[in-house]
Amino acid sequence: MAINTQIVSIFAAAGDSCAYCWDVEKNEIKMVLKGHSDYLHCIVERNSHNQVITGSEDGTVRIWDCRTGKYIQIIDPQKDKKSRELFPYVSCIALDASESWLFVGASG
Repeated sequence: MAINTQIVSIFAAAGDSCAYCWDVEKNEIKMVLKGHSDYLHCIVERNSHNQVITGSEDGTVRIWDCRTGKYIQIIDPQKDKKSRELFPYVSCIALDASESWLFVGASG
């Protein structure tokens, strides 16, 4: 779960390969972030850029624009076939305090 204080929303990663943006004030789904091909393991908010970042069982990380609900970048940390065999999915993601560095953890 990630909280966006700029748009008063909560983002949640789900097992259906989507992330959901909940409008806290209206108590309803505001948008659905679709693009991964397998379920999500993690989600983190990047408030300084109005973005959320998701990590998935499909082995990719996606950076999403919170205003449009569209992904703006795909990161594939296991492009190398050998790496993908050892660590097939993204298990965790984290940002440093300045939100400049992204850590991606892979598992298998």
